[in-house]
Amino acid sequence: MRKSGHIYVEIYGHNIHLVWDCKVAEYRRFAKSKGIIDSMAEDSNGRCLSGESATIIWIQKWEEETYDMATLSHECIHAAVMILRDRGIDPMACKEEPLAYLQGWIFQKCMDLILGYEKKQNRLNGSKRRVSKPA
Repeated sequence: MRKSGHIYVEIYGHNIHLVWDCKVAEYRRFAKSKGIIDSMAEDSNGRCLSGESATIIWIQKWEEETYDMATLSHECIHAAVMILRDRGIDPMACKEEPLAYLQGWIFQKCMDLILGYEKKQNRLNGSKRRVSKPA
C-alpha cells in the first residue's frame, strides 16, 4: 500500500510529494498523476524527479533502518539541488549553505511525515511500539 505525504517549501514556492513503502508500479501511477514519467525505477530503492508542478521523492521500502534513512537523505539532496537550480540558485554558492540547509529541512519534513504516519498507524492498531526520530 502506497504511503504518501505533501511538503510545501514556502521560501521557494515548491511542492514535494514523498511516496514511500510502495512498489514500482504504484509509484509510477502516482508520479504519472503528477505529470512525471519515470522509466528507470526498477533498479532503485529510491528516486527523485521533478516535473513542472512538483518534485517527487520515492523510497521503495521503509523499515526505519539506517539504509532506508540514508536513501531518503540521498534523495533529499537531489530534491534540494533541483529546487535551487529551478530558482536560479547555484547549489554550490555560499559554501553550499543554501544546499545544506534546504536538504536538512526537506529530510526533517520527510521524517516528520513518515514518523507521524507510523505513530498514527500504531495508535489505530493498538501497538505500543515506540516511534522515534533519528539521533
